[in-house]
Amino acid sequence: MLEKIAKKIYEFIPNQVRIVVVLALFKVGISFGEVADEAIILGLKSSRMLRKSGKLDLVLHIGGHRGQEAKIYEGLGAKVIVWVEADPKHIEGLKTMSNKRTRSIHRVVNCIASSQDGDVKTLIRFSNDGASNSVFRPNENMKSNFPNLSETKENVEVRTMTLPSVLVELNIQLEDFEKSLLVLDVQGYELEVLNGCGEDFLKHFKMIISEVSPTPLYHNSSNANDVIEKLEKLGFAAISKIPKFHGDVVFKAAVRAS
Repeated sequence: MLEKIAKKIYEFIPNQVRIVVVLALFKVGISFGEVADEAIILGLKSSRMLRKSGKLDLVLHIGGHRGQEAKIYEGLGAKVIVWVEADPKHIEGLKTMSNKRTRSIHRVVNCIASSQDGDVKTLIRFSNDGASNSVFRPNENMKSNFPNLSETKENVEVRTMTLPSVLVELNIQLEDFEKSLLVLDVQGYELEVLNGCGEDFLKHFKMIISEVSPTPLYHNSSNANDVIEKLEKLGFAAISKIPKFHGDVVFKAAVRAS
């Protein structure tokens, strides 16, 4: 009932206001699930900045969760959308969602995207329907800012794969696409994911969207500066503002000599 009421309310709230409301609710441990996620997504990923970049061919989304961004990616013309999700309990839902959609080809892979293939890591589950799941434990910054968010103690062991290996498993060749987007929503694990890619892999992506935190929310996790410096070395420049607390940054590939 609460979610139905929330959906009706959200229909009349501007996108910018949605973001503020959702983050405030999330901070006190209240989530409207898909409604809340969609509101945050609309704040940046469907912004004019991304839309001005033109149509997409391929989207590689790491941290697929429930695939709430599917409609947005399809609206941007994506022919193929790959969802990489670490939590096995979300895989069936992602596959069901994917099978119902016909505008794009959707592929789903269950693994922790990382710097090495074939390892097994513990995924720590959190109480907000897994939106904050991570390989890292929460630090004091997380606990003080999200006092009602907690670990569920239902952790799960998950295999690791590099992103090149994910695409090999799916028989997807980056060379077949002209405009690819990489999205990282991996809760502080960004550097490990990028370390498993390399410049030769990432040169095929025109844009990267990464969720970052200037001050880490997890023990031993990367911060915004770590991610920015890494991507700059790999030939990407941030073209959106760095969030003061937590949020997405859009990176664009530098023009490379042919």
